[in-house]
Amino acid sequence: MSTQGKRKPLTHGTLSGYQHYKCRCNKCRAVKLAYEKKLKEQKGLKKPELVGPKPIAHGTSNSYQYYGCRCEICSAFMRGYRLGSKCESALQVKPEGELTPVIQIKSEEYERQRICGTAEAYSFGCTCELCLTEGRSQYLKMVVV
Repeated sequence: MSTQGKRKPLTHGTLSGYQHYKCRCNKCRAVKLAYEKKLKEQKGLKKPELVGPKPIAHGTSNSYQYYGCRCEICSAFMRGYRLGSKCESALQVKPEGELTPVIQIKSEEYERQRICGTAEAYSFGCTCELCLTEGRSQYLKMVVV
């Protein structure tokens, strides 16, 4: 005989009887009332959690930029920060001995390593007539294949 779909017999005076079996006899109601009373007492014993925004740390770039605080402290900090960064960038000038040239002059040996009229010389950027004609045709053959 299958027990599928059959419920266990109802036991009166239990929380399960009140909630799951929907029994409203005096015993089941008393148990439910005691259960709710116990929950309310436990809830009252807990301290409430204070949830709210954290206080803003004034005088920081974060409070000025992210939070948009424009109090005197935050405004003064940002004013000083901006002036300081302008002064620092103006003072960071390299001495003349440390300047790196923008255009580096390549040695003649470096330029003469490539033979004119080849695909390599053309791809390197040689602009002589031989490279622009023969070197270009060789280069295009290499690229197509």
